[in-house]
Amino acid sequence: MELNEDDKILFYGDHCWVPYFRSHFDDFVEYGSSDTRVLDELDHQMLKNLKSRFDEGSHFKLMASHLLSVDNAGHQFDVRSPHIERMIGIVDHIIEQIVEMMDDKTTLVIFGDHGLTEDGNHGGESRLEMASAFFAFQKTPFPMYDSYLKNKDLYKEMDDSVRLGDVTAITSLLLNTQYPFSNMGKMHPLLAPSGDIRVVHEKFLDNMRQMNAYLKEYCRRTQNLWCPEETGLLQKKIDEFEGFDPSRATDRQITE
Repeated sequence: MELNEDDKILFYGDHCWVPYFRSHFDDFVEYGSSDTRVLDELDHQMLKNLKSRFDEGSHFKLMASHLLSVDNAGHQFDVRSPHIERMIGIVDHIIEQIVEMMDDKTTLVIFGDHGLTEDGNHGGESRLEMASAFFAFQKTPFPMYDSYLKNKDLYKEMDDSVRLGDVTAITSLLLNTQYPFSNMGKMHPLLAPSGDIRVVHEKFLDNMRQMNAYLKEYCRRTQNLWCPEETGLLQKKIDEFEGFDPSRATDRQITE
């Protein structure tokens, strides 16, 4: 079946993505990243491809890019190096240009896949290596923005605990597609495509049901000792959600 232009999935960036997701990309350009001495050259090349695609119009469902310059600089220098600052400046400039090219229907999501130690490396379990950032932006307000601002105090715990694993659920939410079966991340209500808190409540419940189905299948196969307790706790939360009637509640009550 031939896809509509607006349904296409595009990728520009690190070659390590392609062996795993080649069959899902309708168009891609990959760049070799094994030589960490190459700093900003790959990112500038990636930007050229992005510009070319945007010049043709924002006809895609999802465009993914993997910037390499800051990571490569981290492997070559420590975090206090002026080279790191220069690479961050280059990435900032690239993001600015992407924002300028975006139309009002496009959402930009930026996140890091890991952090850095003081000497610029990663791969371990320290806080510096595990911590990163998540940022989402679009030129028109998110549909849930007003409700989020009114009840921001109730979202603090969720805002402070966004994990890399949540990107899958958040992306599925933004694209208004089903959560993948093996997803173990949580969506964020602010990024829902609907401003109706009751619709968002159902999306959150769908997320919980999907994680529960995967967890039960995982536990059926592995028989881990922690499974009965964890699956029991998640099922209890789902029962609470399913027993709540959002049609008779205020936005704040639903958010709580």
